[in-house]
Amino acid sequence: MEDFSLRAKKTLEKCDYILAEDTRTSQVLLAAYNLKKHLKSFHRHNEKRESSKILEDLESGLDIAIISDAGTPLFCDPGLDLVKACIEKEIPFTAIPGACSILVALQLAGFEADHFQFIGFLSKKPGERKKALKRLLFYPHPTVCFESPHRILSTLKIINNIYPDRSLALVREMTKKFEEVLRGNAQAILNRLKDKTPKGEIALVIAGAEKFSKPDISIDETIEILQNTFGISTKEALKTAAKILKTPKKKIYRQIKGF
Repeated sequence: MEDFSLRAKKTLEKCDYILAEDTRTSQVLLAAYNLKKHLKSFHRHNEKRESSKILEDLESGLDIAIISDAGTPLFCDPGLDLVKACIEKEIPFTAIPGACSILVALQLAGFEADHFQFIGFLSKKPGERKKALKRLLFYPHPTVCFESPHRILSTLKIINNIYPDRSLALVREMTKKFEEVLRGNAQAILNRLKDKTPKGEIALVIAGAEKFSKPDISIDETIEILQNTFGISTKEALKTAAKILKTPKKKIYRQIKGF
């Protein structure tokens, strides 16, 4: 609540109405700052349907704000379709800086943050989640993702199988009363969470690959990940895979389809 900025408060005071994911949650924020404004429900299930009316109001000269429950609009939150429509119709808009869990998680993780990637929520499906995590194997910079407290233990076990030595930071309930940061490799964090499931909102920060190590995946997967991560040709990926797997290039060529 205290991370709300003076500029944000002044902006909401001037708005004709406010779009919110959950009007009940947002009403608590408005009440805390004595803001008496009309709230309209605006979430991923009605964003497309409501956008046309909102655009009409904007074109008529109304000032409208969009706020998130506990995040930042557009970052795994509603707002993108509306922003695209405003750009297309040349309706002016701006963003009010505020607390951002992605950046706070990076700061608390203690990893280099000059370069990083954010991949949103990991898939609910174990197979797709494992595939997404494998793609991070050779990414040289930190990766930030969101995960459900109900799936975090499963995700940590997947990471432990793929790259057990990779440094991680599990950041929970940022800016709230029970904020917690667990650092270490996947197994170390699993040990800390033994016999309990963490609660609240979780951001997981995965350190970049400081050096290539032999992955516990197939040659085909290694080559595909190298190509997707670095945008290199199949031939270059084959050479790199040979170094990583410490296997003669000719042997790898014989195992790959089309070579």
